[in-house]
Amino acid sequence: MKALMKYFTKYREIILYLFFGGVTTLVNAIVHFALSFGAGLDAWLSGAAANAVAICFAFFVNKIYVFASKRAGGGAAREFALFVSSRVAFSAMAVGIIFVFVDILGLNEIVFFAISQIFMIVANYVASKWLVFKKK
Repeated sequence: MKALMKYFTKYREIILYLFFGGVTTLVNAIVHFALSFGAGLDAWLSGAAANAVAICFAFFVNKIYVFASKRAGGGAAREFALFVSSRVAFSAMAVGIIFVFVDILGLNEIVFFAISQIFMIVANYVASKWLVFKKK
């Protein structure tokens, strides 16, 4: 147990980032399907709303639990704006990766979907750590 705690302490931020990323994915899916099947909204609208909810959820868990940011007021608003902007930008890049490698070049969709997701996870972590929630 002591070795496990040492490991967790050493890699706390990354472990929590991945854990809450999984929870965020679950939140996204629940909201999407609740709106799509429960409320009868179109899939694209359900997806857009679910992504907005998931990004907001991800911001708060990353701010509080992963990066332990204490900024309030204008500092927190700046963090939120940077967080949302980076998430949208990296999502667009992931779509671009799939468009170029699958739709244009005709390569394997599953492989490039996985590559785009890995890119997004790494890019979002780096942006969160070094831009959004960076320590002064």
